[in-house]
Amino acid sequence: MIGLESGRHYVGEVHPVVARYPSSSQSPTVPLLFTVAHGTPPLRINNAPIPWPHTYKYLGITLDRNLHFRDHIKRVRKTAIFYQSRLKGMLGRNSKLSLRNKRTLYLMCIRTVLIYASPVFAHAAPNRLKKLQVLQNKFCRTATNAHWYVKNSVLHRDLDLSSIRKYMKDASERFFAIAESHPNPLFSAAVAYEAPPPYHFIRRPRNIITDPPDDFTAEVISRAPYHSRSGYKNGPNPCWCSSDCRCQEDLLSPPQGKSRAANTLACCPAAYGEAEQNTS
Repeated sequence: MIGLESGRHYVGEVHPVVARYPSSSQSPTVPLLFTVAHGTPPLRINNAPIPWPHTYKYLGITLDRNLHFRDHIKRVRKTAIFYQSRLKGMLGRNSKLSLRNKRTLYLMCIRTVLIYASPVFAHAAPNRLKKLQVLQNKFCRTATNAHWYVKNSVLHRDLDLSSIRKYMKDASERFFAIAESHPNPLFSAAVAYEAPPPYHFIRRPRNIITDPPDDFTAEVISRAPYHSRSGYKNGPNPCWCSSDCRCQEDLLSPPQGKSRAANTLACCPAAYGEAEQNTS
């Protein structure tokens, strides 16, 4: 990933190598120009033209010339749907698998596909990232066998899941914090820039850190007190009592009620009262 003028300079240096080794080919060389302007200048190696592709997959990330990551999100969404369909027997509504194991399978096999290298494309348009959030919402609803009137934020609370955008923002903050303190000056200099203002038409990876949370993420965060309590042997617990019905699966005392998500036991009386109020 170099500038156009530098690219022409390096292409000129490659010519002697190609002439020395005739068996080598220019086919592995793929130029990709990141610009908002139209038109691309021609490049040649050994008098053979090098085509300019619109997208290119590099290290698992599908890059496009405008860095909108539309094709990358479309590809990872298709891959996640494929994995989710193969695991439907274990993650579906009729599965006898516990919610804890369903959640673990989702985090290990499906969400890792959605958020792979998320600091690279976390600043994409919200309407594109929403497509990834829809997949997580569908998992929460099918895994818990919840009714149609149960809010997605309630399902995220019961399963102790953060929204996709919140996870990407936290991952980006950790990434930039590590890069800024890296001993290599090239790494620290690459992230030492100021994010463009929110109204600017160009967005950069740092924009996700300064962006305010969307409505769904704010709703999930507002329900955080239900799963922010800690001190149990398994760490953070979505229940208020000592018997973690979902995580430990060893009910030490009878639960006080059910949450609005079917098959998800809630030990907090407030959640049960909220359920009765909304269903009455």
